[in-house]
Amino acid sequence: MSRYQAMIVEDNAVYRHAIRTLIDWERSGFRIAAEAVNGKQALEKMAAQRFDLILTDVSMPEMNGIDLVKAVNERGEDTVIVMLSSYDDFQFVKDSLKLGADDYLLKQEMEPDTMVAMLGQVKEKLSRLRTSRKEERSNRSEAQAARLKQWMTGEANAHPAADDGLTELLPAAEYRLILLASRECEEMDGDRIQQEARHGAAELECGRTLAIPIRSGRLALVIGMPDDGARGCGSGRAARELAGRWLGQGEDRCSRAAAIAAGRGSAGLYGLREAYEEAERALFLAVYEGWGRLFEAELPPPAPANPEAETEEAARRWQAAVRSGSGEDMAAAAACQFGLLSRAKPAKAVLQRQLVDLYASLYHHADPAAHAVPDWWSALSGSIDRLDPIRRMEADFAAFCRERFPESEAVPANRKEIRQAIAYIRSHYAEDISVARLSGELGFSANYLSNLFRSETGLRVTEYVNRVRMEVAKRLLRDLQLKVYEVAGKVGYHDASYFCKVFKEVTGETVTAFRQKE
Repeated sequence: MSRYQAMIVEDNAVYRHAIRTLIDWERSGFRIAAEAVNGKQALEKMAAQRFDLILTDVSMPEMNGIDLVKAVNERGEDTVIVMLSSYDDFQFVKDSLKLGADDYLLKQEMEPDTMVAMLGQVKEKLSRLRTSRKEERSNRSEAQAARLKQWMTGEANAHPAADDGLTELLPAAEYRLILLASRECEEMDGDRIQQEARHGAAELECGRTLAIPIRSGRLALVIGMPDDGARGCGSGRAARELAGRWLGQGEDRCSRAAAIAAGRGSAGLYGLREAYEEAERALFLAVYEGWGRLFEAELPPPAPANPEAETEEAARRWQAAVRSGSGEDMAAAAACQFGLLSRAKPAKAVLQRQLVDLYASLYHHADPAAHAVPDWWSALSGSIDRLDPIRRMEADFAAFCRERFPESEAVPANRKEIRQAIAYIRSHYAEDISVARLSGELGFSANYLSNLFRSETGLRVTEYVNRVRMEVAKRLLRDLQLKVYEVAGKVGYHDASYFCKVFKEVTGETVTAFRQKE
């Protein structure tokens, strides 16, 4: 159990002995760590050791208690001072209290109970001081980390010359910036990770470490590398080992990724920003190459150029698919586009721009009244920011094409009444839709709607409903976790056998054959 450290400053040996033996100091939570005969000797001992409590006489040769109080307060340490005095010295006690002493004891009235009570009060004050200092250090550390993060990520552009001591937090020589990313954790325990990194860095004889939270699931570690290259630290081997340890700690390695970039302390905050940007670019490779890996900024992968003919052919196929109005054709054509992106591995900004162009191109060939426009921009931005695999982005885009352009939409309809009927069917395909109900919803007679619908589309209403349902069923059947009867229920059929019969009539193949093909 840790004890508070106390020093007795008294020129009278009898009083020093009395104070030391009057109570059980250890039981009260203190240890008498030193004794001094005057203020001068006390200051010499304070130069070599820190004390939490000083009990000092007022009148002493060479340096008295009042001068000692002044000197201790100038040091700015969290040291409690209790004055010891006789009745004759009481004016000096009042002066010392004004200068910063915390309490006093009269030698003539010093009893065990009085001493124990005084030490209890001192302990409470020391505890408050420690808590306050810890909070101040924590707040200062958090504020500095926040400012470093703002500078590092480009959120703040303050001139490094006015960095408020931020440069001093960075290693003076070579360092490595390790950017850690987690897909599963909402918050990463920066304190715990920093402690583990410090322990590992100590084992590898590396320099100090600094943790900088970036956002949920993202943390930067700055690891100092000694110039002497101890045990290979200067080469970055230690950084790779530390990052590898972190990658291997999770139950699901595939939910983690890390990137390493080198920085030079001599470059100050500019070097930190450059190292972070390099690590961000390296980490983005997880989109193309998968998670559970370590990426090094020093070794950028080659970016093969796509053959011009292949790029042009993919663009032509995409344009033709968009003109066709077929969601299935668009999804197939988009696969070519995503294949090119997977091989080229463009940087974050380039990938985002190209995917935005793909999504935006769909809005030139759609009836805005047919669907509510989904918030694809937020979904896409979130996917890129989370470093979702490129294949997941492709699947999301393909689903978006199929949902926005079901195959049944290709059926032409010029009359407003029929466009309204088609929109209603698309929105209520899972319900019991009959000509009578549809005409009632739209305010037409059943015969009028039935005849007009067939003349406009070439299909009876029931045939069109079945077509819409089967296009939705195709998308659902691709999810092998869904049972056939569950798919049937989701598209409006209570009898799975009847659903299978209609599916074959509309698509020309059985449900089983369709799933095996997919």
